[in-house]
Amino acid sequence: MVMRIVVCKFSLLWVVISFSLAEGPLPSSVYLISSSPSEVSSGVLSEWKETLDDSIVDLVIDDDVVWFATGNGLGRTDDNGKTFKGYFKEDGLSDDIITCVDGRSPVVICGIIDEDSVYPQWEGAGVDISDDYGITWSKLGSSQGLNGVEGKYQVAWDVVLYRDEIWVATWTKALFKSIDDVYSFTQILPEFSENMKQWLQESYEYHTYEIDIEGGEMWVACENGLAKTVDGGETWDFYSQLDGDGYRGRFTPTVHIMAENVVWAGTAGPYIDFYDQYHDVGEGVNMTMDGGETWENFNVNDGIGSNNINDITSMGDTVYLATSGGGVAYSGDFGNTWERATTLDGLPSMLVYCIDTDGDALWVGTEKGLARSTDGGKTWEAFDYTIEPGDSDSPRSIAYPNPFYPSSREVAYQRCNIQFSLGTSRYVTLKIYDFSGDEVRTLLDNEYMGPEDVVIVGWDGKDDEGRYVDNGVYFYILDIEGTPPDYGKIAVLQ
Repeated sequence: MVMRIVVCKFSLLWVVISFSLAEGPLPSSVYLISSSPSEVSSGVLSEWKETLDDSIVDLVIDDDVVWFATGNGLGRTDDNGKTFKGYFKEDGLSDDIITCVDGRSPVVICGIIDEDSVYPQWEGAGVDISDDYGITWSKLGSSQGLNGVEGKYQVAWDVVLYRDEIWVATWTKALFKSIDDVYSFTQILPEFSENMKQWLQESYEYHTYEIDIEGGEMWVACENGLAKTVDGGETWDFYSQLDGDGYRGRFTPTVHIMAENVVWAGTAGPYIDFYDQYHDVGEGVNMTMDGGETWENFNVNDGIGSNNINDITSMGDTVYLATSGGGVAYSGDFGNTWERATTLDGLPSMLVYCIDTDGDALWVGTEKGLARSTDGGKTWEAFDYTIEPGDSDSPRSIAYPNPFYPSSREVAYQRCNIQFSLGTSRYVTLKIYDFSGDEVRTLLDNEYMGPEDVVIVGWDGKDDEGRYVDNGVYFYILDIEGTPPDYGKIAVLQ
């Protein structure tokens, strides 16, 4: 008798239920999750022109609309993930790789990278803006004085609509601010501290990554710390590890104003510090409660899960950190204690790039798509807009986390989940192969399954003999009766 394990979330308790499905035993250490729409929602693209990438690097909530930037197209949902719409080059965008987005109805603006460029030699393709909810688009660039967003190394990392102004943070040209209603721009250069001026190499001087503005006070996340202005960029204060005020870390990709005088700044790596020491990761997150006079630092030793912080938001008195590898960390007491949300709580991945809130719900963008929480981050509903429910003729599949670490102490990384759509009952075979093509593990052997909107099969990193496989790249082949085989790659690290 086949035992299917259905994992349900009830409060903070995982309840395991088993029931009969078909004859014949499943291999040991294999589990199946039958995901109802409340657990993994397969939103349908309302206009299927291309497929939005599932790697989401930025998102913003504008009333009921969520805009999100992906590696292939700009996405939008205005019904909490029931349907999605994608905007691509064929819709008027300058290109399909989106770096950042902001929206204030009916205006939406986003940064673009040339899809033919390769990191680290990114080539910007401008900033695109629409004043009619994405129906038509106009390009902003050097012809408007916005000189830091087109060409090699000229990339917009953040765009902000604030009152009647547009602010743009660029990779090598610092900041740009619009100066009229026809989108003419002027360059703004933050003034660094004397300590920083003595240390800085000119090549790093103008790297800016994120902007947050509240009540006329602007904070800018930079290559070497934070810059603050209260007069629109005329004068600046700068905060860094060199200044002895408690700030930790160098590369600062994100900053968030939580309340008056309360600011959080996330650091990341790898980087070389001010003393020529190499660091694989960042220094966690810094917080000030006095407008930058003093700082307190929180890192993995405090329970945030990762020292690389990609984005920050807050809801009430609770701050939320989007981390690389640690999921979402959150604290309701200004960092004294921390809790974390992981893939066990419904996150599609532990690599979380961005996070935002509308005051009631939280949204995150990860390497594996969107997720939403309505209970303060305790549980999450994941959205996979790359798999359409019932699309049994096209069994597209994904594998996550990828890479995964079978022997890791982090439970969320101990299994790799292979997810696919199954619209009608079919016989299914799923096998793992090594790089040379030799069969390593049979997860499903002509098992009769379905119908399910989404099926998830877990691999624990062991072969058919129960031994952990070696580090390396492995492949899975998913064979669903009556459909072409589907393939995927999985990286294993012990």
